Amino acid sequence: MKLHIAKVTIYKTLTIIILIFLLGFIIIFSRYIYDILYIFILSFFIAYLLNPLICYFEHRGMKRSAAIIIIYIALVAIFVFICLYALPELFKDLGKLSQVAPEYYDEFNSFISEIQNIYLKAGLPEGIKNVIDNSIKKYQFYFTMYLENATSSIITVASNIFKYSLVPILMYYFLKDFNSIAEKSRLLVPRKYRQSTVRIFESVDNILGSYVRSQMILSLLIAIMTSIALFFLKVEFFLIIGILNGVTNIIPYFGPIIGTVPAVLFAFLDTPIKALYTLIAMIIIQQLEADIIAPKIMGNSVGLHPVTVILMLLIGGKFFGVAGLILAVPAAAALKTIYKDIMKNMF
Repeated sequence: MKLHIAKVTIYKTLTIIILIFLLGFIIIFSRYIYDILYIFILSFFIAYLLNPLICYFEHRGMKRSAAIIIIYIALVAIFVFICLYALPELFKDLGKLSQVAPEYYDEFNSFISEIQNIYLKAGLPEGIKNVIDNSIKKYQFYFTMYLENATSSIITVASNIFKYSLVPILMYYFLKDFNSIAEKSRLLVPRKYRQSTVRIFESVDNILGSYVRSQMILSLLIAIMTSIALFFLKVEFFLIIGILNGVTNIIPYFGPIIGTVPAVLFAFLDTPIKALYTLIAMIIIQQLEADIIAPKIMGNSVGLHPVTVILMLLIGGKFFGVAGLILAVPAAAALKTIYKDIMKNMF
């Protein structure tokens, strides 16, 4: 019996040492294997989001493999629809945007020059003029960078289609063995801390999983609603702006503003009245999302104070850029859950 326990202890110790070694290897060489890690993490993350749906079908008596096939058929149908209808329009808009970007930039500069002439004639104090000049220069710089980054980011994703084609394959195996992976991961935790660790992970999963899934559904709805509204308002690049608004909507408080700016800006470059209608449409969409759609989909929020959310957004944006802005709130919610569990069991 003692010999058996000793063997198990040695096995677990070796496993933990190997995992620590692998983790150290990944950290040291992360910049060289970033692309590989990214694909694996993305595949596992999508599998994690889809796993509750697979479990739902399993509880209804369906085999896990059959449930995965049904989900894949649905995903393929959506993908085919996107490729046949949305993707050609998106690439057409991207090509057009890259061609007319200099023209838009010139129009924007002309508009800025008109504003400068107005405040120069107003006889404002020199200090105020300098502040306005500096602000205008910053906005000109950000507008140029915005056009370049928005176009290049989507083109980069499109050029890596082969790399992303591995995601469904990896995702299938993660989904197929998801419960087994979770169980084996649980067994790696020392018995003394296993129960508390599992409890913490379950709490984090309940809050984090539901939050991320709900946000993705909301983002999709916002992208669709924005694209439809801008299409009827005849705003150019409505599909690109709609997708952008859906993505930025994930960022609390600031996201809707970031997504609204390009819509209003492109509409304004056509006519000021169209910009006004676009602004009204964007406000209506955000109000519908905040007052009707979000409460039904999200249910209870992550329970974070607005000041905490803003602080986490500032920290996340400062150190991790756009990814930090998107992941700041889920990370804060997870840390809060862990903290509450530790404090509850400590006192």
